[in-house]
Amino acid sequence: MRIVHQRIAGPLVIALAVGCGGHQRSKPSSGTTSGASTATKQLPAPRAEHAAIELPSGDIFIAGGVDVMGMPLASTVLITASGVVPGPDMASPRVGHSLTYDATSGTVLIAGGISDPATGAVLDTTEVFDPATGTISPGPQLAKGRAHHAAIAYPSGGGVKVLFAGGVDASGAPLASAEVLDLASGQSAALSSTLSEAQSRAQAFFVDTGDILLLGGVGANGAAAAQRFDPNANTFSALSAVPAVEGAALAAVAPNLLLVAGGEDASGLLASSTAVNSGGSALATGADLAAARRDAVAARLSNGSVAVVGGKDASGASMAVEVFTGAPAAFVAAPDLGVARVGHSVTARAGSDVIVVVGGYDHTGVPTASIEEVDLSAVVGAAPALPQAPPPPGAITTYPYTEDFDAGLGAWTNATAGDDFDWTAQVGPTQSIGTGPDADHTSGNGSYLYTESSYPNDSGQVAILEGPTFASFQVLELRFWYHMLGDSSGLTMGTLSVDVSTDGGQTWTNDVWTKSGTQGSSWNLAVVDLSSYAGQAVTLRFRGTTASYRSDMAIDDIQVDDQLGPPPPQPPQPGAVVPFPYREDFESGMGAWLQDAGDDFDWTRNSGGTPSVDTGPTGDHTTGSGNYLYTEASYPNNPQKTAILNGPSFNNFSSLELRFWYHMRNDDPTFPMGSLDLEVSTDGGQTWTSAWSRSGAQGSTWNEAVVDLSSYAGQTVRLRFRVVTDSFNSDVCIDDISVTGTP
Repeated sequence: MRIVHQRIAGPLVIALAVGCGGHQRSKPSSGTTSGASTATKQLPAPRAEHAAIELPSGDIFIAGGVDVMGMPLASTVLITASGVVPGPDMASPRVGHSLTYDATSGTVLIAGGISDPATGAVLDTTEVFDPATGTISPGPQLAKGRAHHAAIAYPSGGGVKVLFAGGVDASGAPLASAEVLDLASGQSAALSSTLSEAQSRAQAFFVDTGDILLLGGVGANGAAAAQRFDPNANTFSALSAVPAVEGAALAAVAPNLLLVAGGEDASGLLASSTAVNSGGSALATGADLAAARRDAVAARLSNGSVAVVGGKDASGASMAVEVFTGAPAAFVAAPDLGVARVGHSVTARAGSDVIVVVGGYDHTGVPTASIEEVDLSAVVGAAPALPQAPPPPGAITTYPYTEDFDAGLGAWTNATAGDDFDWTAQVGPTQSIGTGPDADHTSGNGSYLYTESSYPNDSGQVAILEGPTFASFQVLELRFWYHMLGDSSGLTMGTLSVDVSTDGGQTWTNDVWTKSGTQGSSWNLAVVDLSSYAGQAVTLRFRGTTASYRSDMAIDDIQVDDQLGPPPPQPPQPGAVVPFPYREDFESGMGAWLQDAGDDFDWTRNSGGTPSVDTGPTGDHTTGSGNYLYTEASYPNNPQKTAILNGPSFNNFSSLELRFWYHMRNDDPTFPMGSLDLEVSTDGGQTWTSAWSRSGAQGSTWNEAVVDLSSYAGQTVRLRFRVVTDSFNSDVCIDDISVTGTP
């Protein structure tokens, strides 16, 4: 028999699945007696096969189970910091039920179970425990009565749903059915998808892929196949790579890793342990329990170490406590329990290495009232490491890995099948106006790769760049720089995606990272955490899908590392206050200046001349070879189209002067120039006032503007540039902005 418990984690809810297997009377097992401290308490009455869950308050809620006569209990108990307190009775006695916590209401859902072992009555009812009022009230109806099922709550559409999977019916036969309860509506709906194998007593875990894994189930003929549930598609699939083991101790070592320790398969009781990652791969840890046993209960400690407590070995109920820890992984013996137990619960106190062991059958096979609180901090060592499969031939195992494409494609190749055109290496700007970068990300004169999306590659065409395989990592992080400049609607840019394969490119998981539409005129950093694939070998690819001739999406400076780097830098917030003196020459990007989301098109960072004849400069203001910003006014960005560039804010000044250089050349008076305004806001950008303006052609040279903003002393002023085009000749440019002031 087995009781599984996991505490509430974060703002959501973690499930409690309650299962029951065989038990027998036997003598207690032997063990060590030093290295940890133990305190004991007593339940009001003995119980086993109960359910337990830790509440946000730190109290532990105990519900149902069986008494010394084997009869299901309706009573509940709260284990608090100060003692053991009887809780409210449930309307129905229950064993083989589940507990889940609903963070939106702060209540615990008690679901299913057996109410009368003599008749085999299996409940389809639920009850709700409210810790705030200390009361239990009727809950929603299940679609089917089930006991010894897996249950887990998960986020969905801004709310919380609960998956109930498998279990047994009134005849004791295992179930393949499942249902999902919407806690907001109180409606539970049976799923059309079923488990690949009918089973009970499985345990459910929410993993970092967003899926739910079910392991440790018992089918009609012994250990049942592990399962994956996709909450988006409401479908189940078997995890064929995970060995079928029943009665194992299971716990989440990390969001991407589950420990499976001991249990039983067709060969008998097991001492071995396995690491199962969220990708569905299983690897031997190389760590064995001191003795083969099943129905032990596992609880995750503070650093990912796992306590494996009690259970049944070859001699009967066990007193053993072992901690899975260290790198390489190993089981470290802890002091034995004072009472041998099977059918007990184990709760790890949040933020500590103290476990609370409650009830269960003792070595005589009779339920006990004993509660033991065991401090395992003395035996908790290093966090367990995930074992690694041998890397495939040619896989990259040394990190960090980098590729800047300056010397060619390196380990990256254009796909030979499945796409429409190739990625292209480029130095300098791309061919089409209004799209693509001006230069590579790093030096400005190196190479990058991009999708040349001129006809015939201009709509719905796919370019795939396949990369190397990476292996032998605990964590894996992909960083790269991308450039996606389209028009202001964002509809012509297309989509850039990163895909992952774990079978050498035979199949792919698409869109582990994806961006669509224009992302501005600067290079942007992408950071992709691939740690969920630990223990596997992963192959990467970039996939670009075009939407028009302006879908010149680019990538550069790829880095793959086996450690997580700092978070990507956040762009400055519009209107962020900056100190003076302040200067921006746009040589390293756009600095504190951001494109406005509500205008018609974007400003473009450029070097050299603009594409249109009779307009624009031949180079930037300072050196002629640097960068400046301008409005590319070719169709469709004319006429009467607006481009707004939001700038920083300044405060704490008695005098303030803004200087910048502008260029408004138009050699063909047939086509008007348009206008440039510098505008000021003193209410955080809600309203704007023009502080300086120019319209029409202003010659073929750069001109300096000097704007006195001292009249705004004592206020916070926010700046922006606004251009309104009149024709394709409205290539208005700015450069070398400086702000000086006196406090």
